[in-house]
Amino acid sequence: MASLSDVASDERTARMVLSMLVEPNDPVTGRILARLGAVETLWLAEHDGAVVGLSPVDAQVWRGLDP
Repeated sequence: MASLSDVASDERTARMVLSMLVEPNDPVTGRILARLGAVETLWLAEHDGAVVGLSPVDAQVWRGLDP
């Protein structure tokens, strides 16, 4: 099954998908989005691993997972 980041492989589509997944004006997502772009931000939201500027626990919280 394809993931959202597989389907949203361009900046515009990735931004549309992110707009459905995150709260408006979410500061954490906004910082990641400004630094990496929508495609990479969406990929990071779906996958485990390091997120630039976030601790491992903060990355889990940002993804909506329990630390």
